[in-house]
Amino acid sequence: MSHHLQIERLLEASRRIDPVFLHTHAGAAGLAVPFQYDHLKGRRVAAVLCGSNLTPAQMEAWL
Repeated sequence: MSHHLQIERLLEASRRIDPVFLHTHAGAAGLAVPFQYDHLKGRRVAAVLCGSNLTPAQMEAWL
């Protein structure tokens, strides 16, 4: 069974994170996992957000 995170899930997770927390898409990967796997939906999860090395253009385009 392959466990590759879909880019759409990363983007969805990034949009759900409060903009006050600057992060990269890779930093949002932990939050994206529950959006992809049904057995985690609706459950309490913890995720470490990392990043903040986005350029102003990336922030405008992605967030």
